[in-house]
Amino acid sequence: NFEQIVTNLYNVGTNSEFIKELAGCSVGGRQLLVSNSSSTDTTLDDSILGHWLGGYSSVTLPPESPVSLGISDWIGWTNAWSAFWLPDDGTWTKGGSGGGVISASGMTITTTTSSTTLCNYSETPTTDATGGLLVRTRFTASSGGTTASNRRTIRVRYNDTTTHEVLLKIGTTGYAAYDGNGSQIGSTINADLTTGVELLIALADGQVCIWRRSSGLDQHARAWTADFDQASVPAGGTASDLVSFGHETVASGGDTVTIWNEFHYSEGTDTGLQLAYGQTNPDQLHGAEYPAEGQAVYVDQGLLISTRGGYAGEGQINTIDSRYLYPIDNIFHSYSPTPRTQWRSEAGPLISNVASQFIPIYTNLNAGSTEDTRLDSDLLCVHLENINFSQFTIEYYDSGTSSWVVLADV
Repeated sequence: NFEQIVTNLYNVGTNSEFIKELAGCSVGGRQLLVSNSSSTDTTLDDSILGHWLGGYSSVTLPPESPVSLGISDWIGWTNAWSAFWLPDDGTWTKGGSGGGVISASGMTITTTTSSTTLCNYSETPTTDATGGLLVRTRFTASSGGTTASNRRTIRVRYNDTTTHEVLLKIGTTGYAAYDGNGSQIGSTINADLTTGVELLIALADGQVCIWRRSSGLDQHARAWTADFDQASVPAGGTASDLVSFGHETVASGGDTVTIWNEFHYSEGTDTGLQLAYGQTNPDQLHGAEYPAEGQAVYVDQGLLISTRGGYAGEGQINTIDSRYLYPIDNIFHSYSPTPRTQWRSEAGPLISNVASQFIPIYTNLNAGSTEDTRLDSDLLCVHLENINFSQFTIEYYDSGTSSWVVLADV
């Protein structure tokens, strides 16, 4: 049921804010969905939006039940918000006289020392202690805020006989979690939040799990850090269900500035096998199907996997040697006499997140790795043809200073 699948992926809860003119393709082990949008704000309505779906992750959304097979059997979001529309143009309630400003970077909230610039968005979900709440958000803490103030916050709260709340107080160098009584939960998390961060928050049955990762969109394999693992959340707080984000108190000195990109949540039975009880890697992850023989599936950093013959059972582990389409061996004449068989760099700003690739070459195998070596000629030739990089440096090792010295920038 395509309609059911799309609803699970992106349900905004309103008819006025939506994506349209959809087209998609597979990129780097993920699906890239490209669209236009229609919104009350209209700022980005003529823009081309990219939505990254799926991909490999050390934490995945849980299934609806212990036995789930189809895509629609894994949970989606009860309510999804992305920063091409203002939350209060939909079902969110805005608190304060300030407001978010939509741009290509996201929705920016700027709060000064004046109370007229305060802005906070909230929803009232429907849930219980077992289902609890599941939240994923992506934002950049540009300036201001502290781990001890409400200048930049996220609140997640449910009420079922007793109330359990997690309040995140967020600065630029980390965040701290507090319960509904105002007591801190665990230790302050230290991390640079000025370059973008994603948080995954799961609250149920009086306990919370929070995972964190940097929000680089070009990271096809996403590794999460568990900041809180089934941490106890004592009862306390206002007797209501709530999810909220924004700025609750005025700035002190410089402005508090946050760029919000996404804020999604699931409630009640929509949380499936709640992540608040933890997730075992890899047993409980949403795995991908193995490709059929003769086909390959992309994983990360140029790695593809395929299958061929034999039996593969659950829990079986096989160790294999890595194989490459363009291995480093190809640069050596004794291995590959023809330049038609190439080596390709896997590093560099236009290729991957790896800044550079370092290839030292011995000129005399009988000399030590830290000894100066005389060349047999004043001329050393390196042939470069059909390379996939545009800049490189030539260096030599200086045993006197025990360091590599740049000879030329090319």
